[in-house]
Amino acid sequence: MKKIRLSAQVFLTTLFISVMAIIATTWYASSLGRSFYIRQTTANLQQRAELIANILKPALVAADTTVLKEKWPLILTQDSTRVTVILPGGRVLADNFKNPAVMDNHISRPEIVNSLRNSPGTGIRFSHTVQRDMLYVAIPVRAGGELAGFVRVARDLSLIEKTISAMQWQIIRAGSLILILTIIAGFWVARRITNPLAMIIHGVEKFSSGIFSEKLPEPSTLEMARLTQTLNTMARQIDEKIAQIERQKYEQQSVLASMAEGVIAFDTEGHVLSINKAAARLFNVKRKQVDGWLLKQLVKNEELENLVVAVLETHRPQESEITIHVPTEQILNVRVSPLQDEQMRVIGALMVLNNITRLRNLERGRREFVANVSHELRTPLTSIKGFVEALHEGALDEPENARRFLEIIYRQTNRLISILEDLLTLSRLEREGGQDQVDFRMENLKGIMENAMQICEFSAEKKQIALHLECPDNLLVRVNGPLVEEALVNLVDNAIKYSPENSRVTIFAIKKNKKVLIGVQDQGQGIPEAHLNRIFERFYRVDKARSRKMGGTGLGLAIVKHIAQVHGGSVSVESQTGQGSLFKIYLPLNDHLTE
Repeated sequence: MKKIRLSAQVFLTTLFISVMAIIATTWYASSLGRSFYIRQTTANLQQRAELIANILKPALVAADTTVLKEKWPLILTQDSTRVTVILPGGRVLADNFKNPAVMDNHISRPEIVNSLRNSPGTGIRFSHTVQRDMLYVAIPVRAGGELAGFVRVARDLSLIEKTISAMQWQIIRAGSLILILTIIAGFWVARRITNPLAMIIHGVEKFSSGIFSEKLPEPSTLEMARLTQTLNTMARQIDEKIAQIERQKYEQQSVLASMAEGVIAFDTEGHVLSINKAAARLFNVKRKQVDGWLLKQLVKNEELENLVVAVLETHRPQESEITIHVPTEQILNVRVSPLQDEQMRVIGALMVLNNITRLRNLERGRREFVANVSHELRTPLTSIKGFVEALHEGALDEPENARRFLEIIYRQTNRLISILEDLLTLSRLEREGGQDQVDFRMENLKGIMENAMQICEFSAEKKQIALHLECPDNLLVRVNGPLVEEALVNLVDNAIKYSPENSRVTIFAIKKNKKVLIGVQDQGQGIPEAHLNRIFERFYRVDKARSRKMGGTGLGLAIVKHIAQVHGGSVSVESQTGQGSLFKIYLPLNDHLTE
């Protein structure tokens, strides 16, 4: 395909657009001018017809040709306007172009018919009387509500077209002048654009031959100036290629350092070529320290060593899940891939270590949770089923046994309801776990604690346990009041359940290190140290038989922990066997929570 110079393309495009625009403008202006001139001529003819009608009205009313002849010289003009006077029946009374005696009846002429419908009546048509195209305007003449006749004026359409044609030629001449000016401007613009490009091409040709010392001159136009600046910068950067490669290497190391996954590169002999920060933290070593180390010195794990050896031998990627101890147990998803050079030869191996310990712990927790839920629901359901079967098999006929069985079923049903309510509470807390999902307000903490004590007073009185509150009167905290109250009720209720009769439960709150410490202390039997780390887990019980006997669901402390976390706080417990327990809730005392 033949290539065209840019200047020719710009010039021809400008010329084409200009010609199309001028043609469209000329056509539109001509059409608009013709319509305007015809409308003006029609308006002038209407005014003349109305003037003539006023002059000839007495003659038309009297149908007197004598009066008409007297008035006729007054209405004749020197501009070739045809005037026709017509009686109501259509007979032509007078016409300045033709003898009325030889003219046809005009009652059916379109302009006459139109004037009766919508005065004035207009039309452009061929006149058989004068044998030419005419522009007609006719108006009816009325006297006392009666039609006295018609006055029609007309003008030769060829005269009108001649005037319009002269106007159109003026428009065409103006358009031609504009086109000539546009051609000159288009040529100037094309040269204006292509001259700087020619200089740039000349300079780039020098760059291609290896001459980078000469800078390209900057043209006056902004876009061309930016282009030359870019090309000059590119020429300078070519001389700085080695420095650029070093920067790229540094950027690559930064990317590896910022990765959450551990990355280690080995050569074919198993020596460490590079290691990123995440991998160094995982194996508890310093990055500079391990350069040149053998694989077994770093990982100290036979499975990892075998994985790298397999990749170096088979030249195929390997992936596995491996547990290491450095020093705590860590579960890793390990993927090892061969490193290749430009000739696709294997020059080492790349190991990517993804720590999935937390993910596996979550999966294990989920499995344990499902198992615990199943067990906790199965126990009361099995009991209910057994007693229902006993009632069905005849125990209904034994009032005492039936009453006892129904009481057991009632208690087990309540237990199921309690478990489900606690599960729903935990689900809601996890769903609304973000602080932006919970409504926080400035609350008086003492009022919340007093409400929680009132709820638990009945249970405490049954065991003659004294509830004691210690809290400043104006301790304001930004919390969700109902949630904090629910957490306190759970802790106080547990303290009452596991405390002996005639003992004491203390609920207190103090400021401590920009936090609010809420504590619930009992004088119960205490919790063995082995259970303290898991006491806030769902369904975890120290004494399962005793907990079920007291009606616990095993979810109360888990709810307390989630409520504290929703507030950006935490929970802890201190306990010694035989000396009671102290449960603590820490809530932040700053204003980062919003209402």
